[in-house]
Amino acid sequence: MNIEKFTVKAQEALSAAQEISFKKNNTETAPIHLLAALLQQEEGVIEPLLRKLEVQLATVGERIESSLSKLPRL
Repeated sequence: MNIEKFTVKAQEALSAAQEISFKKNNTETAPIHLLAALLQQEEGVIEPLLRKLEVQLATVGERIESSLSKLPRL
Protein backbone atom coordinates (compact mmCIF):
# COMPACT_ATOMS: atom_id res chain seq x y z
CA MET A 1 0.00 0.00 0.00
CA ASN A 2 1.49 3.29 -1.11
CA ILE A 3 0.08 5.97 1.17
CA GLU A 4 1.36 8.68 -1.16
CA LYS A 5 -1.32 7.68 -3.67
CA PHE A 6 -4.03 8.53 -1.12
CA THR A 7 -5.73 11.91 -0.98
CA VAL A 8 -4.43 14.43 1.54
CA LYS A 9 -7.56 13.94 3.67
CA ALA A 10 -7.10 10.15 3.63
CA GLN A 11 -3.45 10.55 4.65
CA GLU A 12 -4.48 12.88 7.47
CA ALA A 13 -7.13 10.41 8.64
CA LEU A 14 -4.67 7.53 8.73
CA SER A 15 -2.14 9.63 10.61
CA ALA A 16 -4.80 10.73 13.11
CA ALA A 17 -5.95 7.12 13.57
CA GLN A 18 -2.39 6.11 14.42
CA GLU A 19 -2.13 9.01 16.85
CA ILE A 20 -5.38 7.99 18.58
CA SER A 21 -4.08 4.44 18.85
CA PHE A 22 -0.80 5.70 20.33
CA LYS A 23 -2.54 7.98 22.86
CA LYS A 24 -4.80 5.11 23.98
CA ASN A 25 -1.75 2.82 24.31
CA ASN A 26 -3.39 0.30 21.99
CA THR A 27 -1.21 -2.47 20.61
CA GLU A 28 -2.35 -1.84 17.03
CA THR A 29 -4.33 0.62 14.95
CA ALA A 30 -7.78 -0.77 14.18
CA PRO A 31 -10.63 0.37 11.94
CA ILE A 32 -12.36 1.90 14.98
CA HIS A 33 -9.39 4.28 15.30
CA LEU A 34 -9.93 5.34 11.70
CA LEU A 35 -13.63 5.94 12.33
CA ALA A 36 -12.78 8.09 15.35
CA ALA A 37 -10.27 10.04 13.26
CA LEU A 38 -12.74 10.56 10.42
CA LEU A 39 -15.33 11.94 12.83
CA GLN A 40 -12.80 14.39 14.26
CA GLN A 41 -11.61 15.59 10.86
CA GLU A 42 -12.17 19.29 10.23
CA GLU A 43 -13.97 19.87 6.94
CA GLY A 44 -14.44 16.12 6.61
CA VAL A 45 -17.44 14.51 4.99
CA ILE A 46 -18.32 11.89 7.61
CA GLU A 47 -19.84 14.15 10.26
CA PRO A 48 -22.06 16.10 7.82
CA LEU A 49 -23.12 12.83 6.20
CA LEU A 50 -24.12 11.32 9.52
CA ARG A 51 -25.99 14.50 10.45
CA LYS A 52 -27.86 14.34 7.13
CA LEU A 53 -28.83 10.75 7.97
CA GLU A 54 -30.01 12.02 11.37
CA VAL A 55 -27.53 9.86 13.25
CA GLN A 56 -26.97 10.89 16.86
CA LEU A 57 -23.29 11.86 16.87
CA ALA A 58 -23.09 11.77 20.65
CA THR A 59 -24.22 8.16 20.63
CA VAL A 60 -21.72 7.28 17.91
CA GLY A 61 -18.96 8.96 19.91
CA GLU A 62 -19.90 7.04 23.05
CA ARG A 63 -19.90 3.74 21.19
CA ILE A 64 -16.55 4.50 19.62
CA GLU A 65 -15.06 5.30 23.02
CA SER A 66 -16.56 2.12 24.44
CA SER A 67 -15.05 0.07 21.62
CA LEU A 68 -11.68 1.76 22.00
CA SER A 69 -11.62 1.04 25.71
CA LYS A 70 -12.02 -2.70 25.00
CA LEU A 71 -8.97 -2.92 22.75
CA PRO A 72 -5.73 -4.45 24.06
CA ARG A 73 -3.28 -2.00 25.62
CA LEU A 74 0.43 -2.00 26.27
